[in-house]
Parts: sequence; C-alpha cells; structure tokens
Amino acid sequence: MSVDFVVRDHSILPDTKIVEILVNGEVAAVIYPDGLQGVKLVSPHISKVTQKDGSADLPPIPAILIDFDPKPYIIEDGKIKKIPEDELCQTCKKRPGTLRKDNGLECGRHCDECWSDMLDGARSKSW
Repeated sequence: MSVDFVVRDHSILPDTKIVEILVNGEVAAVIYPDGLQGVKLVSPHISKVTQKDGSADLPPIPAILIDFDPKPYIIEDGKIKKIPEDELCQTCKKRPGTLRKDNGLECGRHCDECWSDMLDGARSKSW
C-alpha cells in the first residue's frame, strides 16, 4: 500500500490550503483547517477509527489509527451508500453501472461514460 499527501488550494475558500491523502493513488481523505488550531479529516471511506493513548509507545505520543475502505460510493438521501461490487461498471470499477444492451444483446454493466466510449470506439471501426 502506498500513501501520498498532496497540498492543494481549497476549491471555495481562497488562501486556504487542504491536504489530500491518497492511498494507492486514490483520494481516501482530505484534511481541512478547523478553527484556529485544529484540523478535521473528512472521508466517506473511513471504516474504523481507533485512538491510542501512546503510553505503550516510544515516545509516548497519542495516535489515531484510521482504516480506509476505498470502495466507490454515492450520496443518496443525505447518506453515504457504498456501491456493491456487482453493481459497479465492469470497465472502470469506479462508478455505478447499468445493464446495457446493444442490438438486443446483453453487453454487461457499464456507466454512461464508459458505455459512450465503447460505442464511439465501435462506430469508428471500419468493418
């Protein structure tokens, strides 16, 4: 597993920096400023948070351990809903897919973007 940090400008607040936490190249969480001396970590991918007091560590510094579950999600009715593996696009594995048919033949589950790319590619071929 690789973890990277990217500092970016906040998309709405000018002169405010945020930090994206990338796990294996995918954004898993974002750290935002919170008040004058705090930060908040925001992520729809947090699956477990454990706080350690640090007493058994050297040096004895408190820590927060966060497990991420980077499955794709949608926000539905104001709540985060993880997309089950069998409902994902078979091509990109990142967005919900819809069962598609072409000339009456079932072509699998694909999102709009991938389906459009597939059709464009098929149309550009000269048979």
